[in-house]
Amino acid sequence: MPNRILSKFVVAIPKNEKIVLFNTKNAKTISIPESIYTNGEYLENRLTYNLLQKEEFLEDKFEIYNIKNNNLVGEKTLRIIILIHENCNFRCVYCYEKFKKGLIKEDVFKAICLFIQKELRTHKFKKLAVGWFGGEPLLGIRKIEQMSTQLIKLADEYKVEYISHITTNGYLLNRRNHTILQNVSVSDYQITIDGMLDYHDKQRKLINGQGTFKVIWNNLINLSKASSNFTVTIRANVSGENINNMNRLIDSFKKDFGNDKRFRLYFVNVNYWSKNNISTILKRDIRAELFEKAIAKNVSVMNMKAFINPCAICYAAYENSYVFGSDGLVYKCTVALYDKRNIIGKILNDGTVLISQSKHNLWLKDISIKENKKCFNCQILPICRGNQCPYKNIQKNTNVCPPTKKSLEKYIKIFLKQEKCDYEITF
Repeated sequence: MPNRILSKFVVAIPKNEKIVLFNTKNAKTISIPESIYTNGEYLENRLTYNLLQKEEFLEDKFEIYNIKNNNLVGEKTLRIIILIHENCNFRCVYCYEKFKKGLIKEDVFKAICLFIQKELRTHKFKKLAVGWFGGEPLLGIRKIEQMSTQLIKLADEYKVEYISHITTNGYLLNRRNHTILQNVSVSDYQITIDGMLDYHDKQRKLINGQGTFKVIWNNLINLSKASSNFTVTIRANVSGENINNMNRLIDSFKKDFGNDKRFRLYFVNVNYWSKNNISTILKRDIRAELFEKAIAKNVSVMNMKAFINPCAICYAAYENSYVFGSDGLVYKCTVALYDKRNIIGKILNDGTVLISQSKHNLWLKDISIKENKKCFNCQILPICRGNQCPYKNIQKNTNVCPPTKKSLEKYIKIFLKQEKCDYEITF
């Protein structure tokens, strides 16, 4: 007899007299009339049943094993983050960095290029994803230009897709630097603005203590006038002190960027990033709440798929993901730069990376049937795989549940406002 039970990894969401089924195994959605869903009639229809089976919406005794075996080892993207300049022109109150290093050394620059060439030569990868980080990476704009040019050539030579993003404070993102970045395929930007001027300038100051909001905002307005194709994610770090400032930020964003879909908002809870942090940490996951407020005002926000896709995990959880310091140290995570467990190796001048496999393995721990049965009864298992934030897992020595778990239905509802259902069933 055919199985007619929905998988435990399917979430049912009411929407406009319909039920939308969201599958956490593949992020697929199916809309069904509520009355048909309630009486179970949809399961008796052969076409519907075949669709549910095809898209893995039905319970399968092997689905746990299939999720587990859909591992990350064979992932086809080589992820590289480069701390191109480890000093910064800002001194943000919650920052965890020490700024004792500067521009990337020439021998390290050459060695990273050699390492990437060796990796691409294996033909294991279909994509090369390069991130520019700091400190403040735009302090090293010429090195970004020089290095990107070489990496693009390597990607072309080995016929892999090349994508590049930058995390910058935005203060130096003037027309000249934007043009340089566009010319070397850096087309995705993340820039932090912690509310409007009165609050932002208390948090995110220059070394000399002066405010930064006006320059950053003006740079963004100038950026919006460019005709080039790019994406700007404006990140707001939210604490008890500035949560009431977010409505004004949303309104100002709508006024200046509301019609430009290249710009989007992204909210993050301030966390215990630094001993210097004096902000009030909010215990609830504020992201969904603020995303909903922004969408209600027709403001573009980050696509919710980033939170509810299968394997929506940190880059550090991937085996083929490395962070290179300006001095040649190799890390997994950009947040834990001073934790010895995060320093997994060093790159040599010939491009050889000496890795401590025991340290590397700490970041790659995946779901285990024997070790954590709690995870296997959880709807978000395909999303977080028990390793959504490997650094938290390392710190707590257990599988730490992500905030998404408590807010899953909220994220799905927001997602359904952003995208249409994959399938619409009518009778």
